[in-house]
Amino acid sequence: MPNQIKIILNWYELEGKNLIGEEEIQDLSISDILRVFDAPFWNGLYQCWALEPQHVAAIQPHVGHILQPDRHAYFIETIKNSPSQTEG
Repeated sequence: MPNQIKIILNWYELEGKNLIGEEEIQDLSISDILRVFDAPFWNGLYQCWALEPQHVAAIQPHVGHILQPDRHAYFIETIKNSPSQTEG
């Protein structure tokens, strides 16, 4: 059965706040993310955390994008897949 929750890294312009890119993080679990952000999982459909410089070391090995918190604003989102996204 496919993963029920997608974990996505988004990065934005620091000044303009326009979305620059996103990357799905496939080799971390929701439990891993909750440990990195020291946060409870309170919403089963959607959740978002700001990635701060202290989180970079834990996330960087799992993404292709080079994290540059001095140049971009980063957010980790968890989104529950809809049934049509998990089929086929």
